[in-house]
Amino acid sequence: MAVSSPPLTLEAIMGAMKTLLAPINERLQRLKEAVFADKASEAGSTSTVTGFSAHSLKSGESDLM
Repeated sequence: MAVSSPPLTLEAIMGAMKTLLAPINERLQRLKEAVFADKASEAGSTSTVTGFSAHSLKSGESDLM
């Protein structure tokens, strides 16, 4: 005789999906926060991707040092 399992309910499926997706959602949220924090810090800076700012170009120094 086969053992029957109860039918899956929408609540059970949604709960399982939330459990499986929670770590991914947390990592995505941390990534978003890091990207936005980086953009906010760049907005207040005159540095460029090269590591030189307007001040360092005038003084002959690099911001990378």
